[in-house]
Amino acid sequence: MISLTIDIGLMTPPLKNTAMTVLQRWEHEGKLALIAADRRAISPDSPAPQRSAEPRSNWAPSSRSKKMAESGNAKFKSIAGVLFPRRDAQKLNMTEINQIAHLIKHHSSKNDIFVTENPSYFAEERYRELLKVYFGIVVMSPEETVGAMERSKSWN
Repeated sequence: MISLTIDIGLMTPPLKNTAMTVLQRWEHEGKLALIAADRRAISPDSPAPQRSAEPRSNWAPSSRSKKMAESGNAKFKSIAGVLFPRRDAQKLNMTEINQIAHLIKHHSSKNDIFVTENPSYFAEERYRELLKVYFGIVVMSPEETVGAMERSKSWN
């Protein structure tokens, strides 16, 4: 089953996003699982829990760095370096720390796609590509997620 980490803001009723309504319908139909992002912050020095070497779903790119994507190297500082490349990881604000914590939790949970509308994750397309290549983290908007499922699974 496909597991999606959903940014907590997208799960708050009333749903204003049509794509989220579609994802919830698919969850009700048993096609996928929606898991709310954990809001707990983690220390900038704490590593992500170790991941097993199990293969990820077909959402992870085949060209990603196996060394980083499968070894549990999605640590705070390495993800901060991708999302906030010109910032000192020790000087991020609480919102930025929580954004990184969500990605670390998503990575360690082995969910397939991190679904969010947060503009920080979409600031530049290359940041999303780097998250995918280095850590196997796929970040999509709800609309992109629905489109990807419709194309790959022929769901409607």
